[in-house]
Amino acid sequence: MITLLLRNISRRKFRAAIMIISIGLAASLLVSLEMTTTVALYSALRAYTEYVGDFDIIVTKGNFVLFNTSEVLSKIQSFSEIYAIGPRLLFGAAILRNVSTIYAVIAGINISEEEKIGGFEIIEGDLNLGKNTCILLENIAKVAGVSPGDNISIMFYDTLGYLRSLTLKVVGIVRQYGKLPADMNSVIFLDLSFSQEIFGAEDEINFLAIKIRPELIDPRDVDWSIRNIVGLAERIQVCLGFEFTVSPLKAQILSAVSEGLMFQRMLYDSFASITTIMAVLLVLMISLMNIHDRLREIGILRAIGASRIRIFTLYFLEVLMIGTFGGIIGLFLGISVHYLLRDMILPSVLHKYAENLLVIRIETLATGILIGLLISMIGGLYPAIKASFIPPREALQPAARRIKLLEIVEKKIAPEAIDSRLILLGLGVAGSISMIAVMLTTMMISNNLRTLILMLFSAVLIVIASIILIFVGFFPKIVKFMSIVFSSIFKTLSRIAGRNILRYKHRSIILFFMLSLAVASLFTISFLANTQIEATEHSIKLGIGADIVIYGREPLPENITSQLEQIIGIEAYCPITYPISVRIGDVVYWRTAYVKIYGIDPENYTHTTYMEDFNLDPDGIATINENMSAMISKGLAEFLDVGIGDRIRFEYGRKTYLLNITHISPKAPGFAFTTYESRAQGTDILVSLRTFRNITGNIWFSRILIKVRSRSYIEQVVEDIMSTLSDSYDIQVASIEEYLERSEEALKFLEKIVSTLLSFAIFVAILGEMLSVMTAVKERTWEIGVLRAIGARRSHVALIFMLEAVMVSIIGFLAGFVAAYIVTYEATYIMNAIGELGISIVIHGETTMRIFLIVVIPTAILAYLASYVLSGKNIAETIAKAERV
Repeated sequence: MITLLLRNISRRKFRAAIMIISIGLAASLLVSLEMTTTVALYSALRAYTEYVGDFDIIVTKGNFVLFNTSEVLSKIQSFSEIYAIGPRLLFGAAILRNVSTIYAVIAGINISEEEKIGGFEIIEGDLNLGKNTCILLENIAKVAGVSPGDNISIMFYDTLGYLRSLTLKVVGIVRQYGKLPADMNSVIFLDLSFSQEIFGAEDEINFLAIKIRPELIDPRDVDWSIRNIVGLAERIQVCLGFEFTVSPLKAQILSAVSEGLMFQRMLYDSFASITTIMAVLLVLMISLMNIHDRLREIGILRAIGASRIRIFTLYFLEVLMIGTFGGIIGLFLGISVHYLLRDMILPSVLHKYAENLLVIRIETLATGILIGLLISMIGGLYPAIKASFIPPREALQPAARRIKLLEIVEKKIAPEAIDSRLILLGLGVAGSISMIAVMLTTMMISNNLRTLILMLFSAVLIVIASIILIFVGFFPKIVKFMSIVFSSIFKTLSRIAGRNILRYKHRSIILFFMLSLAVASLFTISFLANTQIEATEHSIKLGIGADIVIYGREPLPENITSQLEQIIGIEAYCPITYPISVRIGDVVYWRTAYVKIYGIDPENYTHTTYMEDFNLDPDGIATINENMSAMISKGLAEFLDVGIGDRIRFEYGRKTYLLNITHISPKAPGFAFTTYESRAQGTDILVSLRTFRNITGNIWFSRILIKVRSRSYIEQVVEDIMSTLSDSYDIQVASIEEYLERSEEALKFLEKIVSTLLSFAIFVAILGEMLSVMTAVKERTWEIGVLRAIGARRSHVALIFMLEAVMVSIIGFLAGFVAAYIVTYEATYIMNAIGELGISIVIHGETTMRIFLIVVIPTAILAYLASYVLSGKNIAETIAKAERV
């Protein structure tokens, strides 16, 4: 059996190689994603460990209340899971240096016990702590200007509240790793016993770091590691009593990091699965080709007594063997792809932690093999079953009679007829799944984000496949139309190509489906990314309101605007008051809502904000200049059942006020306005500065919106604002450019990664197209010979095959584009239903052309070259060979 399997594979080396490559690509993607996720988890954990501390559990009491060291240690030292215990005494101090004072943290540590928890990198000196000696972190040593051997004077309050001073000799300057949080740069390390003595805390500490045995934490098995950490922390908590606080810090970090990375992995796996689908379809197509070529072999085996089970086993094992080879190749290829994806996926801050880190687990090795077997099993099952049910007589009949029977079958199945069943199936599935997806998203039935994302991805994939099925139903008519279109250039050759596509309709449809699915996935990512970039820009503009916003950490006075007028580049500005929170309603309080009222200058607001981007009415906003007039959101107006000319009521400062509604708007840049009645609670109301002063009696600004003369001035204006105002006011300045750059960079990053994953699917589809051309050339040897005999050149023959490939590619491109557009339209509809933006689909012509060229050009070139080379034999030999088949 094995010998026969290997012989059959070797007889069709090229096809086997194509199957192995496609399976290997699919397996390599999933293997590399698993490896990259594991490395990312290791790297993130190392980064957090360096930042937070190289310990797993923290024990404190209250707000760093002192507790007895010996008593606590005696209770917990018996736990076998504990690897190291680091008792510490932390308190504040000040270094007196010349005329300056430097504030620092004193950390009393037991240097011998601390060797297992974190570490020190010695810059100068040594670690020999003793009485009246200390170690300084590099940062505070530079600020204080001291070196090993120098003395420093410190002051601190002891446990009795007395101010004490002390002179210490510096014995070492170090960098720390995992001792204390990395942002604690001003730290003085003392010997624990000595620090307890000077602080007046004999045998007492206020911080206990515990590290468990390393073998009990494995980032590859997060749940198991968390159980070990939390389980030990619970037993320590019970042992010490509930006056202590026991925090399983490492478990919290592991949980947070793994949750984020697993969600990311799930998203990437979803798109990588497209390549797996491509590989399954390619295995299916090649297996069907092999069975068609080996009909006579099947007939002979059945004639000499081979059972259906044996035929099935023979062909199924052949595919499984190829799948195993593909899985093994994918495993090794996945290591190379891992390095590519690692550089793309890992944030730059984690790159240094991932260097020289390669994590290959038994599960990873198994994944590659299992993926290869799974793809081959799914793709090879139907062909193996089909082979086992072929009757011996049909398999052994002469080729001429078999061709005649195939012609009869072709007439029965009408290859040029529209398949209405597929069209109805596609419409039904696409419509129902789309409705379910919209309902799930808008109603938010699933509170689990990962589950919701998986459901939505599955829905998108099913909708795309259903839309492509509709195209499959119309496939014959589309092919005929394409033949007519191309006939204006290639005349008779295009009609021959169209006829041949329909003669091998099932193979053409599989190729078309593969290309369409890959193209649709690429276009969907591109459409969604570009649409989301625009949506994010609209959202940021609506939320921030202007080019630059000055936020006051303290109330800003009215005269601050005089300083802004001195800054070159500012075209307009609009101060916004601190809000007052009130309960507002109609005159009789029949319906009420809780809102915030802001005071603005309507004219300045109109000139400063992004009103034009949202088609808002400046004349309507100007109406709130009237005393005791207000502008409210459309959603709030519907909620209160009021309109322009009505009045709304609220109480403030034991007084009742009535505001006249002079303008209703769905949006207001910089403020919380809504279109929907259900979101009216917590929205904003805008009044003039005069009205706001009449209500509150004073005006203090919380922020200032600024419009610059040109977007290119924004960065310079931000610097000028900070240099002009920061010395007098506690402010924070934010620009829209900063927000837009961050959001666009993140979305482009995601698009780049996913497009890279999907490019594998495109490559597999092109491999299938190339294989189809080469198989078609071999199957149509007689036809090629006849064409050559009646005067057709090799270039004409190659052109026919190229036109076949190009037609299928163009139809696949169009089907993918339409499917992606419909899916993106639905996604945009959902986003508009959930949000307030009203965005439309963004299609970039450059992206569209690039995908078109990626799909059509390689296919055309490969088809032409393959058919040109394979059709170059002598005409007489070609016809003679065809007659012998």
